Amino acid sequence: MTVAPLAAIISTYSFMAIPAALLIQRPHRMEFPVKLLLVYSLIAFLCDCLPGLVLATPTFSRILSFAFTIFEYTVFTLFYLHFLQRKSLRRVVLGGSLLFAGIAVLELQKFGVVYYSRFNAGMTVILIIGYSLLLYHEWLTDNPMELIHKKPAFWITLGCLLYLSGHFFFFIAVGKQWEQNWILHAVCNIGKNVLFVIAIWQTYPAIRPRKIF
Repeated sequence: MTVAPLAAIISTYSFMAIPAALLIQRPHRMEFPVKLLLVYSLIAFLCDCLPGLVLATPTFSRILSFAFTIFEYTVFTLFYLHFLQRKSLRRVVLGGSLLFAGIAVLELQKFGVVYYSRFNAGMTVILIIGYSLLLYHEWLTDNPMELIHKKPAFWITLGCLLYLSGHFFFFIAVGKQWEQNWILHAVCNIGKNVLFVIAIWQTYPAIRPRKIF
């Protein structure tokens, strides 16, 4: 087995680290971002495995890729709408989402689901990176002395940034470039899932034993 297929397998199964972390933590009540992480990980794992399970045709794979792009943007955007406190910044996110929806509709009309352009995937990257910068700006201006690395939102945002910034050229690549950059996709995906697991551990920190002396 070459490096690329092995990296793809590890990348796919790294999604299961998120439900595994929840099983270990066994929280009595799941926070909204954690619920999103769980849904995202299970759907992403299914989408990665489905083409191989059903011996998918290239047409099916393109349709699945288009649907997952819409799903992924929606999940990541819900994170930022939950994390952002200022209404003005939330309006920016909603405006960006309307722009994304408009582009997706135009691409469907022009290319169809099967032969859609990769422009909407590139737009996803640009918008989510922009939302991340808005969130960091809010944190730094509202409370510059706060230790943001203790926030679960910090690790989720960092995971999104790592994943999407590393995928910018991968998402818009076609032909051979897509296959050549597959290892980059796997590395960024694994890194994102590791950061998401850290976010879960920050949400439900382990209870330390009390000192008795």
